[in-house]
Amino acid sequence: MTNDLSYYRRRASEERTAALNARDPRVRRVHVQLAESYEERVRGMAAHHEQLFVPMVESV
Repeated sequence: MTNDLSYYRRRASEERTAALNARDPRVRRVHVQLAESYEERVRGMAAHHEQLFVPMVESV
């Protein structure tokens, strides 16, 4: 899972960089949309991971 998270984070970063370097606003928008898609995957995977590994807390 860590490899997947790293991959999606890297791809989001690459797409953000490509958006910043794009001259055409249409191309920029596509790169931003791709970055947002990758970032959404990261958030979903991280949330799922947190749900799986919530530490047990004893009630007092």
